Amino acid sequence: GDAAVYILMLLSGFYIARYEPALIGLFTRLVIAMIAVEALAGMWQRYVELPELHQRIVEGTQHVPSSLQSTVGQHRLLGLDVMGTFLNPNSFAAYMLVGIWLTAGVIVASIVSGAKKRILAAVLLIGLMVFALSLTNSKGGLVACAAGAWFFAVQRVGLARPQWRATLKYLTIGGIGLVLLLLLLGMAGALPMPDSLNVRFDYWRAGGGMIASDPLRGMGLSGFSETYSYFKTPLGTEVKDAHNDYLQLWAELGLLGPLLYLALWAMVLGVFKQSGGVISGGVTWSEDAVRARKLELAALAGGVMGFLLCYATAQPFSSDNLFKLLAGNTHGTLYGAFVALALPAVFVCIVILLRPMISAVRSAADASQAAAQTAWAHGLKAAIGAVLIHQVVDFDFKAQAVMCALLLLGGMLYAVRVQSTAPLGPRSPSVLSTVSRFVLPVCAAMLLPIIALMPAWSGQSRLEAETLEEEARDAAENKPPDGADRASDSEYRALRRRIAEERLYAAKAAPLDGSAWLDLAHAYMLMERGYRSLSVHKEIMACLDQAERLRPLSVGALRKRQGSS
Repeated sequence: GDAAVYILMLLSGFYIARYEPALIGLFTRLVIAMIAVEALAGMWQRYVELPELHQRIVEGTQHVPSSLQSTVGQHRLLGLDVMGTFLNPNSFAAYMLVGIWLTAGVIVASIVSGAKKRILAAVLLIGLMVFALSLTNSKGGLVACAAGAWFFAVQRVGLARPQWRATLKYLTIGGIGLVLLLLLLGMAGALPMPDSLNVRFDYWRAGGGMIASDPLRGMGLSGFSETYSYFKTPLGTEVKDAHNDYLQLWAELGLLGPLLYLALWAMVLGVFKQSGGVISGGVTWSEDAVRARKLELAALAGGVMGFLLCYATAQPFSSDNLFKLLAGNTHGTLYGAFVALALPAVFVCIVILLRPMISAVRSAADASQAAAQTAWAHGLKAAIGAVLIHQVVDFDFKAQAVMCALLLLGGMLYAVRVQSTAPLGPRSPSVLSTVSRFVLPVCAAMLLPIIALMPAWSGQSRLEAETLEEEARDAAENKPPDGADRASDSEYRALRRRIAEERLYAAKAAPLDGSAWLDLAHAYMLMERGYRSLSVHKEIMACLDQAERLRPLSVGALRKRQGSS
């Protein structure tokens, strides 16, 4: 499902840049603004939410969900590592990497195009993101950030000193090779490594065993988590991800998995076809100020609507405090509600402050504007490179916000590069170009239910079920012994039935989400236990069967299972 969305985002970026180049700078500003919002929310989490949460846990007034009752969950819950809305500090760090290097491109673009009023805003934003990155305590994120700095510097130096490009390229390849060699030596025990890496080495050894078992076909989708117990280190930590995207793609999809993934980024970055680093020529950026403002207004309205959709379906950015305040609960919710309301305003202000990030290009002879475009491309390439390095030690492929941002802008980068190297002059429209104009509307039509409607319907039902779960838990704790109070028994059973109904709505709204079907099976089990005389065994088994069907296994994984059993 993620891969399908990512490909649609890549195609959308390509066709947006091809048919509406003025939107390239606007979309880049939108991405930077969203990352800055996430950084601010992370700081609020670090200095307000986490300390308050720890206090409630100590007092016994905060229920800890089962998903956070594991050793890893408790470590994160009781620690101070910033996770943002990702619920994972490393994924949050990857998002900051994207923002840092996109903003670095903005700074250089503002300098070369003379837009110096926006330089201060961009510098403050990059400082905010670097600080938020430091709050994650992600060592891999810091290393990847340093790699992004190198990639950005190499492109800038290579542009100013073309004779150094070959040397810089070989130094980059050598540096990446050295990092991989150090990791391999650490896995072999020849070098001391931090504890976090030593834990990852156990995951990688298990992934290596899967690859050795079936290197060409892999274990199948979800095969790493399904077969991990057969390959893991004795008494090792249970895990669902390899914390290395390339190794996991190979272990699950076979050798073609990581090769195709890297080939995709090679295409986006133009690894096999360089254009001298300068993006100019056949690209025409809109100079219609009125039209540009209309597009920006529409984008800002869409962004604010996105906030409201997230608030209603997932309650990120302290928006649960906003709903509590609207319901009349003012205790401890006022500040959180203020933050939830302020963040969309911050988003809008940042988009406007960075305007216009890339000015209109009148012709290839306008050197300053062409240089501004090139700085944008350098920033984006550095962001992509930093995340690709980070993926060696983490699972950014499952961090949808990171991948969607990179692939949307990456599609734009590819479109601009292709257009800039195309021959100039009028061309007669071909059948292919006429048909291709329908690609963007088709992508939008496919993305709308996946990224908006399905999460809205399913998310609302999940939130309602979780709220009812709290009520059911309180009712179970406070009710007298069985049979002593029939009214409380009836209330508890009614809550269990309503929870099962909401879980059913959530599963139907997101039919390809295996976890939704597992949640429904669990709700049925608790409802059956509450009613005692009610039997929903068939429904429970049907839910579990559906969840199992959504976790397909390859022949190699099935063979491994059968051999172990």
